[in-house]
Amino acid sequence: MPNTKCKILTFNERKNLFDLLQRKEITEQDLKDQGLSVGQIARLRKEEPKRPKPKSKMLTFEQRTQYYNGLNSGAITKQDLINQGVSANQITWLTRKEPKRPRPHRAHMPYNSFSLEERIEFRAQLLNGEEDKLKEKRLSRRQIDLLRKKEPRPHREHKKYKRLTLETKKEYRIQLETGITTEEALKSEGISDWQIKTIRQA
Repeated sequence: MPNTKCKILTFNERKNLFDLLQRKEITEQDLKDQGLSVGQIARLRKEEPKRPKPKSKMLTFEQRTQYYNGLNSGAITKQDLINQGVSANQITWLTRKEPKRPRPHRAHMPYNSFSLEERIEFRAQLLNGEEDKLKEKRLSRRQIDLLRKKEPRPHREHKKYKRLTLETKKEYRIQLETGITTEEALKSEGISDWQIKTIRQA
């Protein structure tokens, strides 16, 4: 069974094979014998290989500050940075503005941890253009948008429903079927509609 895997070629290898094909010093059959695929050969015949763009070097805050200061003082040139693997785009940023220290990630406060009074106060601050104060209090963008759109309301209290065992459900089912109790009576004991449904199926 023929090997269908493409041979991995470096830029220099592709450039060399392209030049040999142009000068007719090598044939397409020679390339096939070397393990190149039909697609690779077709590309080499059509267009000259392009040198791949170097990946941008990841710079730390300290490196960016050092390069920024070096560029401003003349101690470092743009060519020095290019030689170190810094991209043209990164160099442009370094010439425009001083690097800022990245802010440490701060977890946002859960919205429901604030009282109604606090949320009313936050909305008043927001409407007065004091959004920065809310960010200092660790409110997220979504929480701030919510305050901008809606007047704060009291948190809805979740009803605590009675926990029921299978035996209790069966007892209630018999009581319902025999008319000893009613759905309304069960609800008054803290049993939900959904629980009553499961009681009828017990």
